[in-house]
Amino acid sequence: MKFLKITKEKVLDIFFPDHMKCIICGNEISHMKYDICDRCYEHLPFIVGRTCERCGQRIKTDDRFCDNCKRSGEFFFTRAFSPLQYTDTIVGLVHKLKYHNHQYLAANMAEVLYDKLSDEEIKCDVIMPVPMMDRKKKRRGYNQAELIAQELAKLSNMPIDTTTLIRVWEDNSQTALTSKERRENVRGCFKCTSKDYKGKNILLIDDVYTTGSTANECARVLRKQGRVANVYVLTFAHSEENKNIQGLTNKDK
Repeated sequence: MKFLKITKEKVLDIFFPDHMKCIICGNEISHMKYDICDRCYEHLPFIVGRTCERCGQRIKTDDRFCDNCKRSGEFFFTRAFSPLQYTDTIVGLVHKLKYHNHQYLAANMAEVLYDKLSDEEIKCDVIMPVPMMDRKKKRRGYNQAELIAQELAKLSNMPIDTTTLIRVWEDNSQTALTSKERRENVRGCFKCTSKDYKGKNILLIDDVYTTGSTANECARVLRKQGRVANVYVLTFAHSEENKNIQGLTNKDK
């Protein structure tokens, strides 16, 4: 009887592995969209309606741009998009991927991004993840943006480049800085090592869009050194403007 019980458990593990639980609430499910149960899916904070034409943030006015983008300086990326608002539920998912080694979540996040990419009909030539310092990547074991980008590349059949855009030094905490100070803080953090993409469109991937400072600096060096035509930014979530989301730490900036 004990042998039969073990065999049954092994069979169940094959057909219903651990990740066949809802990635938000943990309840067992049959295969659902993004591996999220119906109840959790209904409460996902999708960004819908009118959005800022620059950063993709949800706005309630008829203006083209959100207040943050109006106050910001020069933009080097063409446009940014995010399917979800960075609420507590999404914070939890991002933290599981970034800090708790739940690398399988990158595939789920990539599926969400692929659908957003399809909806927006963005045409790009190559995917590039926002890079991480080598020592930080070795310490964590992976770059979460790179994992998401790799999964998105599989879904979209778009090539991925993880070597052209590199991070040369780590910026300081951005918590208490203004938008202008944040931009100055990340200036010089990135380097473009190739000019093979002259006139091409780049799709830059990251997990969270906070102020856009990091994405903008990546876009600046790609357009200046790499001479690319456009940089589109696609992130899993977008933090709400002028709001301190519970669970958002310095590491998320």
